[in-house]
Amino acid sequence: MRVAGWQVLLLCCGILGGCSRPPVEPPVAVAPVANDKRLVAVRLDSACLVYLGDTNEIVAYSPRGTEAWRFAMPDGVPLQGRIAVAANSNAYARTSRTLLAIGVNGTLAWSVELPPATLPPHLASPVPLPDSGVVVAVAVDRLQSFTADGHTKGFIELAPGTRLKDAPQVAPNGAVLLATDTALLWYSDGGAPLAQQLFSRSAEAPRPAQ
Repeated sequence: MRVAGWQVLLLCCGILGGCSRPPVEPPVAVAPVANDKRLVAVRLDSACLVYLGDTNEIVAYSPRGTEAWRFAMPDGVPLQGRIAVAANSNAYARTSRTLLAIGVNGTLAWSVELPPATLPPHLASPVPLPDSGVVVAVAVDRLQSFTADGHTKGFIELAPGTRLKDAPQVAPNGAVLLATDTALLWYSDGGAPLAQQLFSRSAEAPRPAQ
């Protein structure tokens, strides 16, 4: 039986006890908050992943509402940002110190240590790539991309004094789009600059990066 997207949403909302707006997270790691329940991701198979702050776990529920597995966040460090689900159904989760890849069966596929950084909540979430890799901000002016098996693809370094204004977005062709205070920037997922568009009142075609 096929389950429509709105049915999955209603089912997940029923599990969580409502679809209220998730609480704003602090920019630094803190102890898990009791009753901090958030619908953080829906997989392609319509399973939903929920972070439970009171137990510091990620729980997967099937489309029928049954619990499939639980994943305990390592070392008692809580989730930062939201979970991202890749095309291969790996789930990417991030703490203040580690990027985690959680397999479809709830086991840890791989993890990498991230540089220590204090990021605003809206920049902390990992973003999946079309090839099931992932890109994540490691500082307000630096991003790192990884392959689907956890190897570093490359780094994106912004110009001195330039800061990310919002979370990165990834185009279907794999290009990573970044917004700063003054421009929209295009990079390859390996870190090569592709184009830029300075923000102005008149629209212009994006200019190739120099």
